[in-house]
Amino acid sequence: MSVDPKRIDVWYALSDLYLDQELTESDFVSIASRLNQSGFSVLEIEKILFTEVHPALQFNLKQVAGQWGYFDKEFVVETITKIIDKPLPNSFFAKLLVKYHEYQFNKMRSLIDPDWNKVKAMLQSNN
Repeated sequence: MSVDPKRIDVWYALSDLYLDQELTESDFVSIASRLNQSGFSVLEIEKILFTEVHPALQFNLKQVAGQWGYFDKEFVVETITKIIDKPLPNSFFAKLLVKYHEYQFNKMRSLIDPDWNKVKAMLQSNN
């Protein structure tokens, strides 16, 4: 699958929200600056965050000692690509498993919402 390099830059900028460290004001400014350069609207970025980045990187929020500092860019691309390329399940039990994962997703989402809201407030509206 070929992915737009600007989308990859968005993935990588948003991956900072999933690091096992407290982000500083300069981190939020850096993330917002990189996202503003992408050309994507705030709504598009938010959709990318919660439908592509979050499902792929939320695991780091569950770790006792997760990844800190930064994610390797190749790792981010590979992990997210696997998630978005995965076919949707057809069986009843597979769909039940998807519902369970959605439930877990929503629980983990609350962990990054405060940081995301700080970044979002710094984004320019490109609608």
